[in-house]
Amino acid sequence: MSSQLIEFRTPGRRAGFTLVELLVVITIIAILIALLLPAVQAAREAARKLQCANKLKQIAQACLNHESAQGHLPSGGWGNYWAGDPDRGYDHKQPGGWLYNILPYMEREAIHDLGKNGNGTNGDTNPDKAQGILQAITTAVYDFYCPSRRQVNIYRSPACVYRNLSNAGVSQPTHSGQSDYAGNGGSPSEIYYYSSRALDSFNQPSYMGSITMVDNWDKQYNIIGATWKGGCGRCSGVICFRSAFRLRDITDGTSYTYLAGEKAMNPDYYLDGRDIGSDQSWDHGMDYDVVRFTQYIHEEYGTPIYYPPMQDQPGNPNLYEFFGSAHPISMNMARCDGSVDTISYSIDKVVHACLGRRNDGKILAAGQ
Repeated sequence: MSSQLIEFRTPGRRAGFTLVELLVVITIIAILIALLLPAVQAAREAARKLQCANKLKQIAQACLNHESAQGHLPSGGWGNYWAGDPDRGYDHKQPGGWLYNILPYMEREAIHDLGKNGNGTNGDTNPDKAQGILQAITTAVYDFYCPSRRQVNIYRSPACVYRNLSNAGVSQPTHSGQSDYAGNGGSPSEIYYYSSRALDSFNQPSYMGSITMVDNWDKQYNIIGATWKGGCGRCSGVICFRSAFRLRDITDGTSYTYLAGEKAMNPDYYLDGRDIGSDQSWDHGMDYDVVRFTQYIHEEYGTPIYYPPMQDQPGNPNLYEFFGSAHPISMNMARCDGSVDTISYSIDKVVHACLGRRNDGKILAAGQ
């Protein structure tokens, strides 16, 4: 009887990962993502900041085109109670602010002309004009939003109270188009504030629709230097109440003077309109929503109060007079020659104040 060899084989081991190996791989991937995420976010922010700079470049070019066509930079308008009126031209009789005035020079004439040719006699209610003005107020203009801050949309505007020259009965909108960019008002003085407060009296019902009185508000209040050709006279920047500055008025040089830039905001209030500097529309006249400053001079004491650029800061409600942005490290500012630079938040406050003034005689290096 022959013997039979019986061979015993152990079961083969199946290929794959153990639980420990899988956890190690997941951990490594998580570490790599954590390392790469800041770089990805930085790249995205760099792209957004470049897009923001391009928008500001277009705005600056529109201002220069306005100066070429009208003989002066866009006027700052009449104040926060007045919306743009397409039948009132581009000079001191235009209640709307500088952003409204440059719309035709950036291929946005259709928005500018909403309600056009709707004039009636003083005090007459004109529904067509009212509807056009209201439509403009509640339009979100793509060019006026920084992509690092918020989406192009209309936002709540609790202080958005508007009137217009024809007393068209424009009611307060609950939401409006806004702007993340502001004109350069330079260094206002006490007289500047007095003149702006005097204008507020024309918001009273007894004055509504009185074109003659509003057109001559500076004479009514004897505001020295507040005449048409010189702008408000006590504002050292290039955009202010009823201003009409020409490039030749910028004696410090256009490359050494701010034209416009990004404005600072409280991130807590990006969307709800509770920031004083963003509680109204891009469409109205001179106010913190559309004009910012680099310094304040107390008329009686001559004491300078500097407004250095500020990055958006949660919990800080007092940014409404400052330039600034949602970008880290620096913000975008356009100069009066049309160029756009990045300005560091750490820039010397005196240098920043000088760049805000058009004629202080202090010429700074172009790179500052």
